[in-house]
Amino acid sequence: MLGTPSANLEAALSTLPAGTVLVNCRPRRPKLSFTLSASGAGCVELYDLYPGIELACYCFLPGQLTHSLPPASGLLRVSCCQRGRIVWDLPEEPGELGPGSVFLRRLTDSGPVSFFLPDGCSGLSLTVDLNLLDEQPPDLLQEAGVSGATLSARFPGLAVLLPAGPPDHIFQDLSAHPPELHPAYCKLKAQELLMELCSMPEPPPIDPRQAEVIRSIHGQLVGHLDRRMTIEALSRQHLISAAALKSGFKAIYGQSIGSYMKEYRIREAARMLAESSKSVAEIAAAVGYENQSKFTAAFRARFQATPTAYRKRCR
Repeated sequence: MLGTPSANLEAALSTLPAGTVLVNCRPRRPKLSFTLSASGAGCVELYDLYPGIELACYCFLPGQLTHSLPPASGLLRVSCCQRGRIVWDLPEEPGELGPGSVFLRRLTDSGPVSFFLPDGCSGLSLTVDLNLLDEQPPDLLQEAGVSGATLSARFPGLAVLLPAGPPDHIFQDLSAHPPELHPAYCKLKAQELLMELCSMPEPPPIDPRQAEVIRSIHGQLVGHLDRRMTIEALSRQHLISAAALKSGFKAIYGQSIGSYMKEYRIREAARMLAESSKSVAEIAAAVGYENQSKFTAAFRARFQATPTAYRKRCR
């Protein structure tokens, strides 16, 4: 999956029945592996890297995802969203993960957790048994002073949302390597990720009141795709400075407002092409394109297919 272009993978998943989750384990089923169920189709590759350290690379179409872990304590999960969005409503940290953002969560029980994937998503998550990491650390991590104790001290809370940027970049070049080398590269990258987490400066907190305003603006933007709203107009309407809006939006959703909305519009158009009978011109107008030719060019650049060809492929 790591070496498969995202658009091609999404097209392949669209042919699967809803609720189908394909799981591939390399080289064997990890001890910490979790159970999955989804309302949309998806696929997951699980890499058993070291005792108590496993990596899951995933791609899901829009829908709802539920997963649960076997009974365990002292688990830390680092989730990196590379495409799409993941929305959750956990008691300790309701929120949303956008492209490039990183979410750290301490897993304290084995109960099921549900996530909503409004646009589908692809990314990865690294699950670490902090107790096993102390008992059987990989040589490189031991030499670098990375342990379960240091990670626990560095991230004492139940959940932390990191802004876009490092450490997400660590896994970005995996798809450039042959599939047979992915397990070895994943071992290197997982250790690099854990070392960077232990050494990175503490992320600046996002003001809860400002985050609430920005999420309200986000809802306004995605709820009126046929309208083009400027940052200046939004900042005046919601009584927030343009600089705070731009920096806060990128911290929460992982991209600038312009990049995020461009991707959101084109993915919503793809959903409408697959699920509705509206014409291409109607869909172009509904997602905010002033003419069909500009929409077709943008869609082809994103999905390597015209809107009409994409609709035929999905059906």
